[in-house]
This record gives sequence, C-alpha cells and structure tokens, in this order.
Amino acid sequence: TYAENVLPTAQGWQSVFFRERIPGLPGAVFDSIFNLKSGLETNIFFSPSQGAEYTNYAGQWIRSRNISNFAGKVTSAYSKLRSFVFYQRQRIIEYDYSSRAFRFVEFKGLDVRSIDGITAANNYLVAWNETSIFWSSTLDPLDFVPSLSSGAGTQNPNQVRGKIVACLPAADGFIIYTTANAIFAAWSGNIRFPWNFTEIPGSSGITSTEHVTSDANYSAHFAW
Repeated sequence: TYAENVLPTAQGWQSVFFRERIPGLPGAVFDSIFNLKSGLETNIFFSPSQGAEYTNYAGQWIRSRNISNFAGKVTSAYSKLRSFVFYQRQRIIEYDYSSRAFRFVEFKGLDVRSIDGITAANNYLVAWNETSIFWSSTLDPLDFVPSLSSGAGTQNPNQVRGKIVACLPAADGFIIYTTANAIFAAWSGNIRFPWNFTEIPGSSGITSTEHVTSDANYSAHFAW
C-alpha cells in the first residue's frame, strides 16, 4: 500500500493536498524554515540555508550572508517580543523588524561555544547542551548570570537518561528531549526555582528536533 502526504485525523488517516504560497528561489538551499514572530504578528519566514540566512518578507526572499558553510543545529526562540536565532556552539543573532535584518548579540554568563540550542518558555529564554539546562533572567532574555534576584539559573535534571537533543516549548513549560527519554519542565511559579522536572512515562528518545511538532501553547507534542 502506498500513500503520500498522509496525516492522522480523528476519523483515521487522510491524505492532504498543499499549494505553493511563496515561490522558491533559484540557487537557494532551504534546509529548514522558522517563523520569526513579532509583537505585531508580522509574518516573516527564515531559513538558515547552511549559513546563507534567507528571510522572506511579504513574499520576497532576502539573503543576509555571503557564505554558506554551516552544517550544525539551528534553533530559534521568541521571548520578550524579541526573535532570536542560534547557531549551535557558534553565534546568536536577533532579527530587527525595523531594518529587516539580523544583528549579532551576546549571552551574559554563558559561553556560546558550549551551547547547543535555545527555546523560550514562560517569558524565559532557555538554552541547553548535552547535559544541562540554562534559563535567563526574567528581565533580560540574554542575561544568564545565575542570580536568585533576577531568576537566572542552571540545572542538570536527574531525569535525563541520555544526551539532550532538544528543548521545545509547551503549555506552562517546555519539554526536554534526549536520546533515550523526554522530561517535562513545568513552570513552578517560583522565580528562584522556576521548573519542576518530571519524566514523561513511556517516552522514548529522538535524534533530531525535526522529529517533534511543537508550539508555545500546545498542551501536547507529537513525536516521530
């Protein structure tokens, strides 16, 4: 049996049809697509494209860089009305909606060379590597200097059973995906100890962020 573009529905399996809404760009290599949110809900799409960095605004593709040489993991996060894109262990950039361009920014209290990705949850910017979770100040999403007054901190969750592959937002927290299991980080309401980590029963591991669908207000994720 063969089927194409199949999705699950409440009634069973169903094949879906798609229509091209944004034309392609000759010579571009779109390796993944992110939606760069803004306070005005501007619809801007971004593709890392191996470091070339293409953005699409009002149907037009704009190239940000002149070289294409990045093959690592790329993640994005939206916090405090700011959109960030992170290149694994290399750099973090922020999208400026007024100039329609990226600008370089820096973490405070984190070495970018030891970080694998970022996400956002409950007004925190969250960063991670293979073993640890870091969260920002409640005031400045780039401030990761540990402080009981600002709320920034770090933890190595005991529930982690493998290398951390991704952290993705969910309703009232975020989910940590490892190579062996998944852990829900639930918002505690206490800025000194903001997360309660609980292993998700029956969960398995993933090998790529692309294996999970997620959004900040999803009460559930779908993992392949």
